[in-house]
Amino acid sequence: MRPLQLLSSLPSAELNEPFAGPAAGRRTGTLPPTLPVPARFVATSTHRPAPASAADAPLATARLSTKTYNALLKSRITTIGQLCRLTLHDLKWLRNLGPKAQQEITAYRAALGAPL
Repeated sequence: MRPLQLLSSLPSAELNEPFAGPAAGRRTGTLPPTLPVPARFVATSTHRPAPASAADAPLATARLSTKTYNALLKSRITTIGQLCRLTLHDLKWLRNLGPKAQQEITAYRAALGAPL
């Protein structure tokens, strides 16, 4: 929509009235009324319901380092439950997962109460 179409959709009385609020003529932080926002510009909610358990939580909530997180994602490990089911032998065979990343995962799992 062009700006002229937006303005023409308002009643003519609203277009001709000056802003007559408590701060009329002064700059005190109050703003004049705004034009309505078209529905196509209003953001829709992207909120997802909370997982049923901690095991179903996405791996992004684990707060692992980026390198460790990316290596796990490339190995198709996407939830904390899948991470907790891995053994130390499984971790050693994952590609791009070195000793530091293995220590980080071991420490995270120990903090969760699910040691290797």
